[in-house]
Amino acid sequence: MLQISEKEPDLVPELVEFFLAHKDFKSAQQLLVLAQPKQPVTDRLLVDSALTDAGLGQLDEAQKKLESVLARTPESVGALVAAGKVASQQLDWAAAVEAFSRAAQIAPKRPDILYGLASAQLYANQLEAAVHNAQELHAVEPDDLRSTYLLALSLFGLKDWDRAKSYAEQVLAAHPDDREMDLILARKHVEICLKQNPKDPGALYYLGMIQKLGGDVSGAMQSLSLSVSGNPNNPDAQAALGSLCLQAGDLACAVGALKQAVLLAPTEAQNHYQLALAYSRSNVPDKAKEELQTYEQMKAQQAKDAAGAAKGPSSIQVSPTGIVAHP
Repeated sequence: MLQISEKEPDLVPELVEFFLAHKDFKSAQQLLVLAQPKQPVTDRLLVDSALTDAGLGQLDEAQKKLESVLARTPESVGALVAAGKVASQQLDWAAAVEAFSRAAQIAPKRPDILYGLASAQLYANQLEAAVHNAQELHAVEPDDLRSTYLLALSLFGLKDWDRAKSYAEQVLAAHPDDREMDLILARKHVEICLKQNPKDPGALYYLGMIQKLGGDVSGAMQSLSLSVSGNPNNPDAQAALGSLCLQAGDLACAVGALKQAVLLAPTEAQNHYQLALAYSRSNVPDKAKEELQTYEQMKAQQAKDAAGAAKGPSSIQVSPTGIVAHP
């Protein structure tokens, strides 16, 4: 395909978007570099270039390109959707809500926009709005389980336990291994365990995750801190605590917990990505670059392994860090 682009430069945007759809960000980048001398710089190409940058973890560069497009064409739906995705990867949920909201005003029934908007509102703790847009998504795409997933999480945050449980059971019927839906159903069991032993690290971990699902970030951080104090060797608890500290802007806590998560679970790519973000925001660019490179290598290997294996059922992803959960 890279050779075709040299002979048919008009195909470059389509080819870049093909690579983006398959999350092959390296090939998209190579194609953009190859085509640059011959290809006119259009808004479409800049948006595709920004999404490529974001897929490679170059979020600041992606943001600058999208800002330049939106300064010229403030009603560009493609640029607004891309800006929402990039902001989600940056965990800037307010900016993500704004971008997707503007896109939704222009294209109100587009499923990808409704999904992005409801997801961003969920993580921005705008739960009633998230429920509304998840319901709108369900009306447009009734067979798309992502709306059911978003409804379960949003209603759980609103403490509408029965309705949240109903939607969670629908998701688990199709995806029985989904951990977040399991947490919704496990709420009462965790409460019983903590009554018996208020210092149980495992129960505190699950309590923290349940509080996180419900939008209680400070409560979740407290529970997870107690959990890792009781059992510092739980990589899931360290990773969850680090992610929440990063979201809350407590960078010292984020770096410390995520370093432990990486040490305890070095093959978990997402821990490296989160630690790269924490280092970047802590103005430690060399370590951020190192962790991001490790993340990219691991993701490339995972993609290679997946290409050689039979594909299983697609999983639902409601990204805490992005509509593509991460690049």
